[in-house]
Amino acid sequence: MADILTRKAVSSINPPLKPERKFVEHPLIKTGRVEDRLYQRKILERAKKANTLVVLPTALGKTVIAALLAAHRLYGDGGKVVFLAPTRPLVLQHHERFKDHLDLSEDEMTVLTGLYPQPKRVELFKRAKLIFATPQVIRNDLADGKISLSDVGL
Repeated sequence: MADILTRKAVSSINPPLKPERKFVEHPLIKTGRVEDRLYQRKILERAKKANTLVVLPTALGKTVIAALLAAHRLYGDGGKVVFLAPTRPLVLQHHERFKDHLDLSEDEMTVLTGLYPQPKRVELFKRAKLIFATPQVIRNDLADGKISLSDVGL
């Protein structure tokens, strides 16, 4: 019985060590926001080199990988990044997630939807570095000659 009490006393004094969490360090990633996961890093390295389709189960970090790739392109290559999603709710969801991870100002990230009149969208597109939109909005503004993708890097 004394041995059991001693073990309990020792384990409460020296709790088991938890593995230290490591976070991604990058000038455009908010400190302590994105956990460094090897599988995400491997996918990111591949996506930096070539077009990549990422298929992962829900909650395993597809959006995080996209945010990391956007940060890499914005920091290294310059130019704009356009993130397309098929519906307005998904556009807004991705914008919020990127805001959680990226250290960019409100002016540098914008959402373009059909709710804005075209002149406002054009102004926002020109000012922003990271644009979230539906394909229809981008297609319409391109077709009307109001925006150009010449300075879009991703």
